[in-house]
Amino acid sequence: MKKLLLLITFYFALNLSFTTKIKAAELSIGVYPPVLQIQATPPAAIKANITLQNLNENPQDLKFSLNPFTAKDDNGQIAFIPQESLGDLDQLLTEKVQIRLDQSKLKEKDKATPIESGPLDSIHLDPYESKDITLNINIDKNDPLGDYYFSIIFMAEKENETIQNKSFVKNPAGIGNLVLLSVGQKGTTKGNIETFKTPLFLNEGPVPFTLLLNNTSGHLIQPTGTIHITNIFGKTVGKIDVLPSYILSNSSRYLTDINQASPSASTLAYLEKHKPEHKILIWNEKFLMGFYTAKLKLSLSGQGPQFTTTTHFFALPTSFLIGLAFVLIIVINIYLKVYRKTRKE
Repeated sequence: MKKLLLLITFYFALNLSFTTKIKAAELSIGVYPPVLQIQATPPAAIKANITLQNLNENPQDLKFSLNPFTAKDDNGQIAFIPQESLGDLDQLLTEKVQIRLDQSKLKEKDKATPIESGPLDSIHLDPYESKDITLNINIDKNDPLGDYYFSIIFMAEKENETIQNKSFVKNPAGIGNLVLLSVGQKGTTKGNIETFKTPLFLNEGPVPFTLLLNNTSGHLIQPTGTIHITNIFGKTVGKIDVLPSYILSNSSRYLTDINQASPSASTLAYLEKHKPEHKILIWNEKFLMGFYTAKLKLSLSGQGPQFTTTTHFFALPTSFLIGLAFVLIIVINIYLKVYRKTRKE
């Protein structure tokens, strides 16, 4: 249950395409929490705890790697930044970020010597063992302000090959968590709705909505919103809650609905059948008839700004169209018979 709650929390909090644990021939490790969001006002000494858990019967020797990333595309996937493009982030990772063993949660016999308690670049886990490590970040008063995004990758020491993770970015065969660090007071939150639409004509539900949001702020945002759907009489017949998802600074992202954090069988079947090119929101109403209006209310943060926009769609069931066509054929036939009979008389 703990692992399930952590997985759901990860999806809800970030919803970035990144793996939190991997099970391979030699590597089976859990990393909790999968996401660390940190707000720091310089000068600051930051400490954040991370738990590593060996999930199988084999001992694991892990090495650490700090990998900065940025948004790869509009679907929430990430791309690791090459060394030559790091800029200020290079100094942050090499001089101001350390990983240490959390001595407070170790048994007396397992506590490290003063030398071993210094910065770590590797760790040993016995079968099914858990250990707590501490991420230390020291921010000086004159350090550049802004957002810094990096991942702590934990990889097997003996593993030299590379694999693709869920973000489709090649990196060492390992797992990791995401660190979202904001240094200094956040500036004005800015952005806009690039796209909000749905097919104009539908035969039946479910109804897919496309929502693309652009974050032009210098910091990440986590927008919230709802879509209220009304019929031709103005009655509310449906509601969709937007899944709060992080959008990194100066990037765009397609959003999805909160129900897809733990999708139903029908939702999974719909996605498998239609295979949308990007993330969508889904109104799981199957029977539709008439004209509908979908009104989106979206807030970029708790302090705004807020946006409101609408889209429309019209629905007629296929069975209704077939029935209507059948009735029209009968009516036309009757009319023609009466007309011919009248002409003869």
